[in-house]
Amino acid sequence: MVGVTSREGKTSSTDLRTLADWTIRQRLLTIPGVSQVTVIGGDSLQAQILVNADKLRKKQISFLDLKERLAKISSASGGGFLNQGNKEWLIRNFGRILSHDEIANTAVGLHFGTPVILKEIAQVDFVAGLKRGDAAVSGKPGVILMVQKQSTADTVKVTENVDKVLLELEPSLPPDIQIHGGLFKQSRFIEAAIGNVSEALRDGSIMVAIVLILFLLNLRTTFITLTAIPVSLLITAIVFHWFGIGVNTMTLGGLAIAIGELVDDAIVGVENVYRRLRENKTLPQPKPLLKVIFEASSDMFLFIKIKTW
Repeated sequence: MVGVTSREGKTSSTDLRTLADWTIRQRLLTIPGVSQVTVIGGDSLQAQILVNADKLRKKQISFLDLKERLAKISSASGGGFLNQGNKEWLIRNFGRILSHDEIANTAVGLHFGTPVILKEIAQVDFVAGLKRGDAAVSGKPGVILMVQKQSTADTVKVTENVDKVLLELEPSLPPDIQIHGGLFKQSRFIEAAIGNVSEALRDGSIMVAIVLILFLLNLRTTFITLTAIPVSLLITAIVFHWFGIGVNTMTLGGLAIAIGELVDDAIVGVENVYRRLRENKTLPQPKPLLKVIFEASSDMFLFIKIKTW
């Protein structure tokens, strides 16, 4: 969420909304990964036509006819095509209105063969439309822009690009305009989740090392168990890259849960292998080490699989 306010209150709510709609919003939509920018607050301008009923009746124009003709003022229409040599040019008509004077000088009918101009029967102005909501930033009237990303876009990267664009825009804006780029950022939750995952990795590794050293008294098994964590994370990163999965709150939450399961499974699996190896040494005819390790891992595979699911 991005806020726009007036530093000294010199800029009206109408100008704030116009600036947000036609300058800031349009620039934010060009950022890769941004799907929509919704503007809330301020006064949005609209053309207001106040018809004089007496003048309309004297010109012998019905209200329905006037409404139908006004609806076509700014419509776009196709004009076919034009062949010029080996080229074909498409023809389109853009009925774009830039000021209320253009609307006021529009012909809306005929009266005894004479065109009837809209300003002869109505007053035309650009005024603030009906509000359906308002916005404030730190208690000051303002405008808020809600930036929505595409579902496949990287939230952290899109947020960084939005901050960069806002820094580039600020010098070109009027001095009285202040942009608040940090009202709400979903990337903060992701960064906090990354911090939680990092802490879970650190604490999990320490706890696994302590438990294995205390109960197995073997540094080799401790090292083997600890390698399961970075190897699993590396495989996860490769799968994310292959399938185009981004880092978000859901994936990080899943990783945090999976790390706990991974640590538990590693301890159970390594402890069983270590126990079977010790038992194998006491046999009159010890089995090959690889066969003992395979059998010990196979014994725990189904149990670990069901427990993890």
